Amino acid sequence: MLSVDDIRAITGIHEFHVPDVPGHGDLVAPVPIPDTPALCRAVYDQPVVFGTDWSQFRSVTYSADIPHPLLPGIASLVQSIAIYPDAGAARGAFERIVAAAPACSDMNADYYHRTPQHPDPNTLILNGDMVTDGYRVADTALIGVSTLVPSELAPIDALNLVDRLQDAQP
Repeated sequence: MLSVDDIRAITGIHEFHVPDVPGHGDLVAPVPIPDTPALCRAVYDQPVVFGTDWSQFRSVTYSADIPHPLLPGIASLVQSIAIYPDAGAARGAFERIVAAAPACSDMNADYYHRTPQHPDPNTLILNGDMVTDGYRVADTALIGVSTLVPSELAPIDALNLVDRLQDAQP
């Protein structure tokens, strides 16, 4: 995982910290997001995204209060990695995300509308207005990142984050 200092350096958002909120911080099991629409659960709801056949899981959330004179904002960044018993299981989880992403994006819910990009066969980047998500399958690992930043800030580069997370793996 990338440390909070790494994330601050990568994003330029120096306010990132580990929140002291249940369901956030450093976790060893996927956390459900109950209000995720059914068509989007396979893309954004961790227990569905990562499934149950992983052998190791870790997710770290960082958040930042963004000062602004009129409307303060919040930024968040979630990095998750699931390790599966074999590369086929990791690839299967990744392919489920790839297959579900178009229907989720097309359901006309602004928050979930993302433009998919496939920089390579092992990576899916989903770019939205203030939200960017990225997934990469790397051997037995499925890496996921999700970022949210206020509109006045530049989006966080999810591709750079999945690259860095993959490089940080033993």
